[in-house]
Amino acid sequence: AELGLPAIACTDHMALQSPPPGLARPEDAPPGRQTTWHMAWQDLPNYIAEVERARAACPQVEVLVALEFDYWPGVEPVIEELSRMYPWDLRLGSVHYVGDFGIDSDDEIPRWERSDPDAIWEAYFARLTEAASSGLFDLIGHADLVKKFGFLPRRDPGPWYEAFLSAAAASGVAIELNTAGLRKPCAEIYPGLMLLRAARAHGVPVAFGSDAHQASQVAAGFDAAVALARSAGYEEYVRFRPGRQREVCPLPDVL
Repeated sequence: AELGLPAIACTDHMALQSPPPGLARPEDAPPGRQTTWHMAWQDLPNYIAEVERARAACPQVEVLVALEFDYWPGVEPVIEELSRMYPWDLRLGSVHYVGDFGIDSDDEIPRWERSDPDAIWEAYFARLTEAASSGLFDLIGHADLVKKFGFLPRRDPGPWYEAFLSAAAASGVAIELNTAGLRKPCAEIYPGLMLLRAARAHGVPVAFGSDAHQASQVAAGFDAAVALARSAGYEEYVRFRPGRQREVCPLPDVL
């Protein structure tokens, strides 16, 4: 409310890590494969209750109860189960893993250093294209997260972008302008201008997110995100409303 935001979406991370065969729930992983940076299934009721309390305490701001789902091939039934557990206002889909490679993890930088960036980028966007085609999501998050550490492809990424954006346009999913990249080694918004211009050409709508993990990060960099959207040719953005509804809004001077 102090920032003047009309709405905020709480999108805690349900990290459905690419697991050993047959593993559906990350907290059931064997020792050495468990992660602690995401929410476990048993935490969902408390998470929902906490967001609903925030909604009641701050009626002047539209608080959306949402979830970020990690996508990997074969996880679709798990995401469908999660989607049935609560009437989410927004289903945010994202990709953090290529096989067992956590592409945005600091611990994986040595693996990046000995990998072929072209192969990782191509595999990442192939997976993101599947996510966009799945029909499971309303919004795709940080679409070029793979650039986080600055390991860039030698090949032209344009064809990978085109495949992803064609899928997004066909399914009607929006993409997120995520300002967290400004706080990362890449020091730029996800996605970058090249991908965003292609998204505009495909008619893929954009929404704004700060990927805030603490209060000081909420809406950080939104002025830069608005400017980036304008430079890519956008004049409008989508605002998500309760019940997975969308409102098309004109781009403001600042957001």
